[in-house]
Amino acid sequence: MENVRLLSKERMDPVTAQIDAYNARNLEAFLACFSQEVVVEDATDHKLIDGKAALRGLYATVFDNSPELRLSVTNSIRVGEYVINDEHVYGFNLHGYDATSHKAVVYHVKQGIINHVRVLE
Repeated sequence: MENVRLLSKERMDPVTAQIDAYNARNLEAFLACFSQEVVVEDATDHKLIDGKAALRGLYATVFDNSPELRLSVTNSIRVGEYVINDEHVYGFNLHGYDATSHKAVVYHVKQGIINHVRVLE
């Protein structure tokens, strides 16, 4: 059990901050929480987003087209450098995607910034 430790509040801030920015649809504040090399993958290691520029391109569109966008976290577990959230999204408006979703999202926080995200649905 020595390897398991809770993230301190300051190390957790990027995950909380990106959720707050997501709900405010504040693109710059949202992007500030992620490293330049951030990778977002699904459960099968398929890259959904590779790099902050790709993250910007997707979420600029989502934030512009989703005035009712809202993300809520039902449960959160913090272990070492990882944060695992049970997330519900409402009002997501992007062609080809459902407006509502329920996902487990695993964030890796390294040196105070999110550098990897795994989305499980």
